[in-house]
Amino acid sequence: MLARKTLENMGFLVQACSNPVETVRTIESEAAYFDLAIVPSGMPINDMREELAHRVRTRLPSVPMIVTRSPDGDPATLPPGECRVLDVPFSIADFIALVKASLPHGAVPRLRP
Repeated sequence: MLARKTLENMGFLVQACSNPVETVRTIESEAAYFDLAIVPSGMPINDMREELAHRVRTRLPSVPMIVTRSPDGDPATLPPGECRVLDVPFSIADFIALVKASLPHGAVPRLRP
């Protein structure tokens, strides 16, 4: 919730999803509207062997991605493409800096029509 509020305060329209299935449904229906994806690493999609970060990358191949990971968890393979890692727990200052670094220089929040 804090990350969501931080992004909204920065002027971004945030689509938060409560589980991997909802995330997949959202990116499949609204893929053209994403400028950045923030996804936990190693999260499986239901009983599938596929991980959420890899499915998101398949659907949003050119969208920058931040993958959050637990330092004590199993190291998950990162999806291909532009991908930055944010270790949990993180500070809001580190989160904001990584969001800014992940977006194209001078990018401003884009609202859906």
